[in-house]
Amino acid sequence: MKTNYCNYVEKGIRIRLYDYPHGLFANLKPCCHLNHELIPSNISKPVKIDSPKDIMQLMPLQYFRDYFESNNDLHPACLSCKNYENKGVDSPRIKINNKNYDSYDINKLDVVLGNSCNLACPFCSSNASSLIDKLSSKLDKDNRPESWIPLVNKTAAGSKNTSEIVAEILKHYKVHTLKLIGGEPFLKENWDKIGEVIDRDYCRDLHLEVTTNGTVLNDEIFSRLSKTKSAHLRISVDSIKSNYEFIRWPHSWNKMQSNIEYLKANADNFPNIHISVSNLVNIFNFEFLPEIEQFFWDYRHIVGYSFEIKPSTHLMNYQNLPEHIINTVKNKIQTDFLRDSICVGTNNYTKKRLKHEFDVLLAQRKMKASDVIGPMTREYFELED
Repeated sequence: MKTNYCNYVEKGIRIRLYDYPHGLFANLKPCCHLNHELIPSNISKPVKIDSPKDIMQLMPLQYFRDYFESNNDLHPACLSCKNYENKGVDSPRIKINNKNYDSYDINKLDVVLGNSCNLACPFCSSNASSLIDKLSSKLDKDNRPESWIPLVNKTAAGSKNTSEIVAEILKHYKVHTLKLIGGEPFLKENWDKIGEVIDRDYCRDLHLEVTTNGTVLNDEIFSRLSKTKSAHLRISVDSIKSNYEFIRWPHSWNKMQSNIEYLKANADNFPNIHISVSNLVNIFNFEFLPEIEQFFWDYRHIVGYSFEIKPSTHLMNYQNLPEHIINTVKNKIQTDFLRDSICVGTNNYTKKRLKHEFDVLLAQRKMKASDVIGPMTREYFELED
């Protein structure tokens, strides 16, 4: 085997579909880890899809196979894996190479379903949320969150037929893992066609991974998930109580709690379904991390708990909080890995700019700071009701 061998390149596909006036097009690459800016521009542009049956033969997938065949080093766009491997850490490439996909046509089909979503989270954008696109078009620049920019070209929202195309791929290829992100994958327009294929027994050997906001969970969805070989639901919750309602607006915490109780009640009925809760650590929920951690610790027998941290260069990164808040919260965290990941960093944004973001979000949501923002954060940013 060549030293640069990659199972993603051989049989992987990351896809986002678009409805252009002259047909169906797609951004294609072997995996989500590739650095988009380091892919040649003629390869990174969308290509026409004439038939889902031909998808694995299309450029740019073939371009990467040809590159790996004629070069001994990883492609320049494989920067993430290079960095891992240079540090002696197993990269996504190494991990996927350790698995056997000989009996499958596609090892991982990674699909961005489009922007159909029922939530308007403060750190999200119109590309990933139709609700944000709708709301941001009604607000001028000074009265909307910085990331809320209306789509000028509605094509960028993604194809309305993505679910149908994915269903066709599942009919014509034996897929090991299907990963769905959105938008919200379990909304009818994103899920129904895929669910119908699962019902028709095409997916008994399929491993399904879904990143969901957890607002749409019911018996029908779980019944379909139970027909796959395994299903992993990664539920983005981010917070609890009123702070949850501020971040995951306009969903209510009572409804989210009901969904968590639903998971608790049905955990033993669906042994092939694994559930984890993902918490995106950010400036809005940082003060509540100890409470969030404790809440999900009490549900540890039904859900795994994991976290991500908003990038340090992002407006929503917790390191834009002052040192005293960061250290106070850190000292209350029980989980070693989470506590060790928290540190004081460089504040990349002015206090005035950050306060403005809080103010526009509170106004847009018609919420009081005292109800949804932590007391230390309120005091620092001088947030008034």
